[in-house]
Amino acid sequence: EAKALEQTALPQALQALDLAREGYAHGGLDYIEVLDAQRTLYAVRVQIIDSLKRSFIARADLDRLTAKHMPIVTGEGITR
Repeated sequence: EAKALEQTALPQALQALDLAREGYAHGGLDYIEVLDAQRTLYAVRVQIIDSLKRSFIARADLDRLTAKHMPIVTGEGITR
């Protein structure tokens, strides 16, 4: 999900912000349009971070449940 957002929504939000800034600079848009584009970009970035967080938590839970990356203690010592 994060990768999809980074490839689609993020570039669109960045482009919208650029266009809003340009429109404001040329007098065609109100500053509220720039603020709205900034808010949208922020929301997309938050979605990406939340998606990455959920992915990392799920991976850590899976590793914990499967005892992956846990040392194995034998009579010979500790192995990985």
